[in-house]
Amino acid sequence: MAFISSILFVDIAAQTAILFWGLLIIILLALLAYFIFKRHSSEKFKPKIVTHFIHDSYLASDEFFGILVFDNRKQIKKQYLTDNFGKIWGYNITNTENILVDFESILIPDDKVKFHEAVVELLKGSTHIYEAELSLKSSKDEIKQFMFRLTSLKIDEGDVILHIFSRVMSKEEDKSTFEARLKEMSQILLNSFPWPLFIKNEKQQIVYYNNPFSHAVNQPSNDLHGKSLPDIFPKVDIKEMMQSDQKVFQFSYDIFEKDFTSIEAPLHYLVIKNLITSNTDHERYIMVLLVDICDRIEREEALRQAVRQAEESDQRKSMFLASMSHEIRTPMNSILGMAELLYDTKLDKEQRELVDIINKSGVTLLSIINDILDFSKIKAGFIKIESTDLNLPEIIEEVESMLRFKANEKNIRLSHAIEPSLYQIEMKGDAVRIRQVLINLVNNALKYTLEGEIKILGSIISLNQDCVKCKIEVKDTGIGISESDKDKIFEAFNQSELTDINKFEGTGLGLSISKSLVDMMGGSIGFESELGKGSNFWFILDLPLARKTFSSLTSMIKEPRILLVEDNKTNQQLMGSYLNRMGIYSYDLAIHGKEAIEKAKNEKYDLILMDIQMPQMDGIEAAQHIRRQNQSDNLNANTPILAVTAYSTSADAYRFYKIGMNGMLRKPFLFEEFRQTIEDILGENFFQRKD
Repeated sequence: MAFISSILFVDIAAQTAILFWGLLIIILLALLAYFIFKRHSSEKFKPKIVTHFIHDSYLASDEFFGILVFDNRKQIKKQYLTDNFGKIWGYNITNTENILVDFESILIPDDKVKFHEAVVELLKGSTHIYEAELSLKSSKDEIKQFMFRLTSLKIDEGDVILHIFSRVMSKEEDKSTFEARLKEMSQILLNSFPWPLFIKNEKQQIVYYNNPFSHAVNQPSNDLHGKSLPDIFPKVDIKEMMQSDQKVFQFSYDIFEKDFTSIEAPLHYLVIKNLITSNTDHERYIMVLLVDICDRIEREEALRQAVRQAEESDQRKSMFLASMSHEIRTPMNSILGMAELLYDTKLDKEQRELVDIINKSGVTLLSIINDILDFSKIKAGFIKIESTDLNLPEIIEEVESMLRFKANEKNIRLSHAIEPSLYQIEMKGDAVRIRQVLINLVNNALKYTLEGEIKILGSIISLNQDCVKCKIEVKDTGIGISESDKDKIFEAFNQSELTDINKFEGTGLGLSISKSLVDMMGGSIGFESELGKGSNFWFILDLPLARKTFSSLTSMIKEPRILLVEDNKTNQQLMGSYLNRMGIYSYDLAIHGKEAIEKAKNEKYDLILMDIQMPQMDGIEAAQHIRRQNQSDNLNANTPILAVTAYSTSADAYRFYKIGMNGMLRKPFLFEEFRQTIEDILGENFFQRKD
């Protein structure tokens, strides 16, 4: 395939010059493509990307080719020199840090000065092409003449590329022979370039293309000359192509990704376009380099597919956890609730202890369940930190009381020591999460303490008019932590790495969850430990002071009319007993959503306690029906509806609020939470505040 010199160039010298400019632009584009692909793809290109298509076999024995890249301090950053460099001069010159200095040293004195000045001007950008017939003294003291062309191109960040081609001249040869060989070398190098390349004029006609381009479009070489892109790619967007060309004419380059659908097959390329201007007739041409990125597109699609699968898997996991949460929490509500009711009956000392163990064991089981669910919710970002009035000493004492039976089982003394002034301070924070962190730390201490004691400490670090900085510590006399394990102590599922999993049971999530929760509350968590001498885990929180303290609603003014919608008989009995303890002895019962709708049509209620998962019709659909009934005769259009459910996330609560419910009571719950929730919803119309 030959160059179309009659279209592009006027004479051989002009053609050769523009070819070398084109070659340099291709080198630049190749480097640019390398950096783009390095950013977009995990598979890095070979560092010597330019050398991929430059082979010594293309050169005659008396020819030399090289590429030098200089930084903005004019120091060589990268270089590529053909193996015969030096050999043709009879010297053992190797790739040194400044090859030009070595080369300059073998020139005759007059040419040495001329060559040095030319390199300086090229690096400064004062000129872009230096061509001369130079002489040097070979190792055999022979004077050799050779033609030498040095071309420069400035690239990003002030870097400069120098492209070198030289040829030793025999007595019979003249400059035209050198130009012809230069043109031939350019053609070989361009056709050896691994990616499709073509040059088009302002009329969109292709005036030059390399072999990879004709192979890419699967058309014979002689069929492409003079064609426009729409002839080759029928579905190409002409308007888009013209807009891109305008960018090239204005800014000298453009780069974008593009799908090309040829007659044979769809192709996807990174398109790199650069402006070429003829030195003779000043005609403008656009050189287009097509870098095949089908592999990258396939990798990206595979990655997107993997992400979709991971998201679907995560969604399935969330659905499974939600379902598991509901299925476990519903019977747990019965276990804990009935144990609480049984505890209030007439029991002897041994029976009361057994019931207490049932209750505490249920709480422990629920804690393990919550560990798994909370870890999933933390990872998904579902947990929100609340701010309500709390009393830190009460939380500490409550946790100690809750876990004392576990300590007693292991003959470990569990106690607390709280700074007296802490009892006098009312503060705001998330009591549930603080309690959860403390439970996790105490459980962790109980797990790894075989004998001795565990002490919970509460103290004040600092106090001002707005905030109190508190520190809670859990000290134990357990097995301690080795230095090698300290860095991973807060990692999830780390137990099997640190200890014998058959000896210490548990989820391995407690400390990881605790760290996440403390971080979410804006605090810090840490520990001190020595192997064989116990550990001291602590966390520090900045908690705002409570400005107002509200008394609870305890005395009933009048008995509210309540509809209890619940299909589980045990839960019916439990909530009925709780209502009786509150002084509410009359309530209606519905065992599914359809029955609830019928009762709501005929009776005005002050509160509807609505279970969510029920046969025939669930609580969500039932609530929607009640809210949609004809407003003129709808007795319960504004009746508060409380969702009583084992669902637990804030997203679930929002879903219930959105369909018209007024609150959510999460299973399992004990009497105080049940009472407080109903009092908060019904308010002062049915209850009065404590004096």
